[in-house]
Formats: sequence, structure tokens, C-alpha cells
Amino acid sequence: MSTKGILQTLMLAILACLAATAQTSSDGYIVPTREDNDSVAASLERLANAYIDDVNSQYKAGAYLADSVGKYKIALRYAEHGLALAREQFGEYSQPFARGLVLVARVNTRLEHFDKALELFNKALDYYQKEADLENFDVSTAYMNMGFIYSALGDNDKALDFSNKEIGRAS
Repeated sequence: MSTKGILQTLMLAILACLAATAQTSSDGYIVPTREDNDSVAASLERLANAYIDDVNSQYKAGAYLADSVGKYKIALRYAEHGLALAREQFGEYSQPFARGLVLVARVNTRLEHFDKALELFNKALDYYQKEADLENFDVSTAYMNMGFIYSALGDNDKALDFSNKEIGRAS
């Protein structure tokens, strides 16, 4: 199955699980319950494991899926396992490792572990700068998240600097 087919299958599974378990909130929006989120995350993990042969990618898929249902601590655990595998398989100076750094940093941002997230984003950006691969999507992710972090920390000048870096890349 192609990557596009896998992603489509995963998205359909997410939508089906959420639709099957959703409740209507007081303001009319449909939201899954906490128990439903646990069930959805477990179902999606099984689905990812069935369609993805590479163990490192399974951990990344698990991290993205847990993140998508708001299970950030679970997402962090998966992302960190994937990062350890990338380090072991490809070394610390590799694109898979840099991508893993961005994913772990992104989840740390969600958990408001801002210092750790900034450290990891900077380490990943070092790799992309040395490789002259600044057009990579992970660089955008790092810049956007770093801007958010600095804004949350009240450093609006740095937040603006990172937003401008991303805008400059896009033009």
C-alpha cells in the first residue's frame, strides 16, 4: 500500500472511530469522551502497526495519532522511542534523527515543556542548516512552534523573529 493510501486509511479510521464514539456537548459540538479517546488511540495504534512495516515509523505514527486525540504524554512516549530508534539506526547526524527531534519537541510544546522543546528544535535546526535543507517542512514546524513558545513566554520580539523567518521562507 502506498504512503498516500496508508494516510487515507488512517484518516478514515480516525473519523470513523470519532464518529462512532462522539457525544454532543452543551454547545452543540460533537466531542469524544475521555474513554473514547483512549479507545480511539488504541485502535489507531493497532491500525498503524498493521500498515507500517518500519518500527521507527510505527512509533512516529503512534505519536501523531496519540497527539491527534489529545494524549500528549502517550504521544511523547512514542516520539521518544522513535527518536531513540532513529539515533540507533541512523545516528545523531541524520534526517530521521532530526525529524524525530522535531516531533519530540512539538509534543513537548503541547505539554508546555518549553525549555526542552526549544532545545530540541534548535538541535534539529542545526542539522537542517548544516545540510542546507532549510526548505524542509520540519524547519517550518520548528519556526512556527518556536514563535508560539516565545509568545507564550511573553517574549514577543523573539516570537516575531521566528514568525518572520517562516514568512520569509514561504515567500
